[in-house]
Amino acid sequence: MTPFINTSSLDPNNLAYWYPRLLACGLPMPKTLLVRAHEEELSDIANVFEGQEMTCASEPFFKRLTEAAQEIGYPLFLRTGHTAGKQNWRHTCYVAKERELRDHAIALVEYSDIISFSRFSLEWWAVREFLPLTPVAHAPLFTDLPICREVRAFAVDGKVKCIHPYWSERFLEQGGVSEFTAVYNALKDIKDEDYVKDLAARAAQAAGPGAWSVDILSTERGWNVIDMAEAAKSYHMSGCANRFD
Repeated sequence: MTPFINTSSLDPNNLAYWYPRLLACGLPMPKTLLVRAHEEELSDIANVFEGQEMTCASEPFFKRLTEAAQEIGYPLFLRTGHTAGKQNWRHTCYVAKERELRDHAIALVEYSDIISFSRFSLEWWAVREFLPLTPVAHAPLFTDLPICREVRAFAVDGKVKCIHPYWSERFLEQGGVSEFTAVYNALKDIKDEDYVKDLAARAAQAAGPGAWSVDILSTERGWNVIDMAEAAKSYHMSGCANRFD
């Protein structure tokens, strides 16, 4: 069971901040359990990156993570409050079996440290239901990351300003996607754009005033809100008049 979280003290970009707000508004999202990691547990995991063995100090965290995973079921999607490390899909966020869970969590700790120089808090983790997907392609250079229809909307005070494919053409090329330009063009075809914009507006309203990015994924169960962050700290397609930089 997810513990009580005082979200007022959290970074707004942290899933533990915005997820409870969106959940209270009934927005479609994957079932998610939040797990807390304490500083001494994370310090023990970090020993691995110094060539040392972990002690029993990290075991309570792995126990909580495992219990949440058993409740969600496998396969599952694992992430920290800030990142999922999708470019290393099969070794970070996609957890097919319980025996993989610990190694994937350790990989996410390392990935978070590499990309943020320890700026990203690892206090909160999300164990998420793996939604049924219909990939348009896979990215072999990113350990077969499934490329699905997904959009990133930008909204200010609950009003959507623009909407873009989440995956850029450059990202698809870097991931080794075959015929990446054709795939990118297919991803731009959003038949339910009005509905997606409505979801983005509702998510931004639920998160609070200001400018937000909202990531929305197409699944076999319809569109689901899967991530959001402050707009100024989110990647925005070049050339868009609504960029926040």
